[in-house]
Amino acid sequence: MADIHTATLAYERWFAEHTKIVQADLDQKHKLMHTSPFILLRGTFYRWAELFPLALPELMKAPIVLSAGDLHIENFGTWRDAEGRLNWGVNDFDEAHPLPFTNDLVRLATSAAFAIEEGKLSLSLKDACQVIADGYKEALTRSGRPFVLAEKNRDLGKMARNRLKDPRDFFDKLDTQAKTAGTVPAVVVQVINSALPRNASKPAYFQRQAGVGSLGRQRYLAVCELGGSRIVREAKVMLPSAWSLLHPEEGKEPTIYLNELSERCLRSHDPFLRVDNGWVIRRLAPDCARIELNELPDERDERALLEAMGAEAANVHLGTPKARAAVLRFLNKNSNWLLPAAKKMVQLTKKDFRDWRAGSKTK
Repeated sequence: MADIHTATLAYERWFAEHTKIVQADLDQKHKLMHTSPFILLRGTFYRWAELFPLALPELMKAPIVLSAGDLHIENFGTWRDAEGRLNWGVNDFDEAHPLPFTNDLVRLATSAAFAIEEGKLSLSLKDACQVIADGYKEALTRSGRPFVLAEKNRDLGKMARNRLKDPRDFFDKLDTQAKTAGTVPAVVVQVINSALPRNASKPAYFQRQAGVGSLGRQRYLAVCELGGSRIVREAKVMLPSAWSLLHPEEGKEPTIYLNELSERCLRSHDPFLRVDNGWVIRRLAPDCARIELNELPDERDERALLEAMGAEAANVHLGTPKARAAVLRFLNKNSNWLLPAAKKMVQLTKKDFRDWRAGSKTK
């Protein structure tokens, strides 16, 4: 099996064959991968796609569902649905792909293990895995329920609303991330114009450096005025999941599954999120963004939060309703599978982290 450096080089060559790379952003990603195993995990789904089947072949036999792919504890956020209600759930479907349902849960539990080691969670890994698994199975048993933060989900809503930013703070931070754009691709102008309100002002375009896994992709912000205040749309290059590089689907061209999963999974749909002509378009706003653990209140209920993450994974997987009975049969036959699987992936990710730091020229 190739090492982390060889795997990264292969992925980036594949990436460059499909779209232009923003080298400064890719260099920043390489630097960030030095900072912690969790950041390396977030930035290298292509490596996970290589390691998971080799390390846990028995879990590859689990029922296949349309999955988030790159699920982890900081891939959750909020958005407004068509009714204006605040919702919480998976924030990023960039790596969406048909996968064994076990993939999302093991990756979520692995990220929880690193959060525990970094002091961001106080639960033991054993407890965290149990809570995630229980939340997933319970949600699957009751056929799921979206996390609309209104009459129900009040505790989760309190946690989520704690990090909703003051609009001035939100735009101040966005301004620091924005860089003047050169010539904006015509396709970006086209898809952004189709995503803006009819009476919005002409947008000003900027480049943005954000996230970890998607660093290196072209990413543009379109900032307009509407009713005396600014609004923002983001356009980011979209490619098929890195899973398709390692495991091509027989007889099929690599497919982008974001639109299909977003529409099929059990959630109150984000009307602004979609892939259009190879670019993923989304609304950015103080109430529509990814949530990091350190943005949540110190007195948060960690069990409730992890249980909700497990349940939201079930909501995503219920976008493949025919697999529900088979997944429940798997769970009923197998009890203590998540903890040892997470421990195995933690071990492999830590080895990659050590190898990355030892072998990379970026310090």
